[in-house]
Amino acid sequence: MATRDLQRLGPVRSKDRLDAALRELQAHHHVRLRTEGKRKLVEINPALREETAP
Repeated sequence: MATRDLQRLGPVRSKDRLDAALRELQAHHHVRLRTEGKRKLVEINPALREETAP
């Protein structure tokens, strides 16, 4: 998900606060930040996702 979308749709709208939260999550290996061109993307650690298998 793009950081722009997180800022627009999430509870943390301030860029500084969002960046600080993402750094904290990255430090604990919950997310990975990467760039595609000019876009900054956030990837959730797959080990933390809940799988709902039937």
